[in-house]
Amino acid sequence: IYVLSYDSEVVAKTLTKAVQVDDGTAFLEKIVQVSFRVPRPEAFDLRRWFQDEVNKLLKSDETLRAALPSSASRRLAEVIDVYGGRFLQKPRDVVRALNSLKLHAIPVRDNIDIADMVWLQLIRLGSPDYYKWIEEYLTESSAAFYGAVISERAAMQMGQRLDDILRQNNIDPEHERFDLTKFLPGISGGFIGNRDQDRSRVFNNLNQNAFHEFIERRGLASPDHYRFYFAFAQS
Repeated sequence: IYVLSYDSEVVAKTLTKAVQVDDGTAFLEKIVQVSFRVPRPEAFDLRRWFQDEVNKLLKSDETLRAALPSSASRRLAEVIDVYGGRFLQKPRDVVRALNSLKLHAIPVRDNIDIADMVWLQLIRLGSPDYYKWIEEYLTESSAAFYGAVISERAAMQMGQRLDDILRQNNIDPEHERFDLTKFLPGISGGFIGNRDQDRSRVFNNLNQNAFHEFIERRGLASPDHYRFYFAFAQS
């Protein structure tokens, strides 16, 4: 008796080409007498596994644990529930997200908010284009904090690019914008396609008060801390 572990679709396609048969699946059935399909993990199980591993990481590192005050625990759980449910589709995704978190969070743990870092790494895993947009947006918004002026044209282009990226990832732009207000400054709702409102949907009211909460908790949107989320140093 031989026990084989394989992806039936991959093997069937390989057999079709290698053996030059019309139906690789039918040919595979002649070789394997009895098969058992391993059930796909449920999304909740993947999120719970990721949550447990993040908790272990926090318990093992005192500084990381300090980066998550008790008041922020609910926010971390919400991040994992919403964005983990969206981007953790396979066990390999969980492993990749954990490895990415260890690589990016531990070296800069004195200068980050752990919930924000988890949010960013989940997006980095699931949508690289979305991740790049966030980095660009934070670069511009931080410059605005220190006095730079963002043109109306640049704002409209950034707003439209965000909508395009979200749609490509099957994410509702209007719903996502409301969630983004928890992580990025200057994001507001509006009606897609109305150019008069595009300007106010990103880079909106970037005054000192808009950044206060993010600076206080060393959040991703803090002009003093955002670079730590993308690199191992501030500059």
